[in-house]
Amino acid sequence: MSKIFLKDVFTQSLERGKGVCHSFFRTLLPAASGNSELTPTWLDFGVGLAPSLVPDAFRTMRSRLIFPIYDADGRLTGFGARRIDNGQQPVTDTDAPKYINSPASALFDKSRTLYGIHRAAEAIHRAGFAFVVEGYKDVLAMHTAGHSNTIALCGTALTDGQAEILARYTSTLHLLLDGDAPGRRAAEKIARERADRFTIRLSPIPTGEDPDELFRRLEKAGFRTYLRHLTATGCLCARRLLAYCLRYPTTAPLLERMMNDDDMSFAESDYRDLLHFLALRPGESLSGCTPELQVLAGFLRSLEDVLFPPLPELDPSPTPEAMLRSLLTEYYEEKVIAQARILRNRLHTTSATERPALFQHLHHHFRLLSTITRETERTPAVEERWF
Repeated sequence: MSKIFLKDVFTQSLERGKGVCHSFFRTLLPAASGNSELTPTWLDFGVGLAPSLVPDAFRTMRSRLIFPIYDADGRLTGFGARRIDNGQQPVTDTDAPKYINSPASALFDKSRTLYGIHRAAEAIHRAGFAFVVEGYKDVLAMHTAGHSNTIALCGTALTDGQAEILARYTSTLHLLLDGDAPGRRAAEKIARERADRFTIRLSPIPTGEDPDELFRRLEKAGFRTYLRHLTATGCLCARRLLAYCLRYPTTAPLLERMMNDDDMSFAESDYRDLLHFLALRPGESLSGCTPELQVLAGFLRSLEDVLFPPLPELDPSPTPEAMLRSLLTEYYEEKVIAQARILRNRLHTTSATERPALFQHLHHHFRLLSTITRETERTPAVEERWF
């Protein structure tokens, strides 16, 4: 059989598939997202409800929520169909599967499918990285929040075909898979298997929610705030300090005073504002602060198990004030090391006349750190002699 004949057969099959897909797409009814902020994005992505009368090839998708799937060139290739669970009847193991995909064909190949890539490709190239989520609704939530550099795997594995497509646009992936245990394991597996091709960051949602659930709980503004804190880097010790003040409110005034005296306040304005609120009203409800600060406080509280893992019982146990000083030392160490990195990078672009001021600024922090570690009788991570 000639190659030309096979090519003609493939092309005809492809065109027939396109025609059937568009016929089904035209039957879809507008779908309600259940959230007024999400609805415009759902409409923009063509999400709809499949009626009872559909082309024969799509009979299994009747009465389901339909997510049209496009390739990077914007061609409609297939559909994802989600079972509608209205909560009125219990879901059993014998019920129909939660998701059904278009059958494999010349047009649709699930192993090479990235939901949202037709809207995300340019944004990924512009941002320099891609947010990677699991499901269709997660993509829609991320795009609604302004993170249009987001695609979904439509599962928990990053296939060779999907990796090949993503590599055309970026070498950096930021995984936001579901925050439950299976999602965390899947993210860690992807990070191991694709480390040779991508730089990969993991940001599991500590509450165990997925992006769609988090968006619906916090609404758009709160979701954006939460995601900004979730994906921030280099602030572990700052988080521990502020989370400790949330756990022991009476330490907040002491911490604010110490940080102001040392001129080492939090770099993040939300952190400074929340600490100031706690210092002024120790032990009071956070209902009086802004929604952004309430989101930050909720995020930090959800991290408590990570920030304060169980430790062996100490005899005697340190007082909250003593523990606070130890945490403050760790924060200063983190900040000094971060500033050292910044100084190293700036030295390459700074003139010789400006360098003494940079070294003097860094030396101030080394001296401060050395003094604090001596006062707390703690072994420092950075010593003055290193300078």
